[in-house]
Amino acid sequence: MFSILFALVQVGVCFAFRFSSEEYNPYVNPIMAWIYSDVRCQPYYLEHTDRYFCTDDGVFTCVNGWTGDNCDEPVCINGCSNNGKCVAPDICRCDMGYQGGTCQSCIKHPGCIHGSCNTAFECNCEGGWEGRDCNIPKCSEGCDPDFGFCDTPDTCLCKHGSGVQGPNCTECMTKEGCKHGTCANPGECNCDDKFWTGHLCDEPVCSDGCSKKHGYCKEPATCICMFREPDTCICM
Repeated sequence: MFSILFALVQVGVCFAFRFSSEEYNPYVNPIMAWIYSDVRCQPYYLEHTDRYFCTDDGVFTCVNGWTGDNCDEPVCINGCSNNGKCVAPDICRCDMGYQGGTCQSCIKHPGCIHGSCNTAFECNCEGGWEGRDCNIPKCSEGCDPDFGFCDTPDTCLCKHGSGVQGPNCTECMTKEGCKHGTCANPGECNCDDKFWTGHLCDEPVCSDGCSKKHGYCKEPATCICMFREPDTCICM
């Protein structure tokens, strides 16, 4: 009987020594797992986590920011959109192409200038812009596609040296120096033969019958004689 009691005392001392000198690992100290109502409340586990705590009576409780049966599910108070995943308290890891605190904002494709997106890497052009990168302005309606261009939306600029003018660059410009002529195409100088003639339409057409030898004119449909007799103008 005495030997049995002595053996039990030795066992108790051995367990006491192990529990005081080793970490409280339930797999090393199975008796301690029985002492605590929840194995997770053993000092060994409490020392190696910051996701939960245990009350004095051994009730397992998650700290703010964690949930789940083992407090291993992070909580994002504002939530994560369908474009991200909550990976730590109030931290969303966004899918590629999204950003923001809850991954709510899409990212435009690189190079998108005057555009926006609804999904990742889109570039939906704002009004007045077009092109893959929404960087090409839409010229004003009617702007000539050959002679006109624009660098901002709803404008029309005429190409230098194109020989055109006007709000839509559709009006031709006459030849430089053309005085009284018109044009159908850029650079022309077309005279009205009844009134003006010459390379630059700067020579008036004199009145009918005006002598080319003895008469001249400074205005169309007139005749000035070079030689005059009294009260007479003979330009024959």
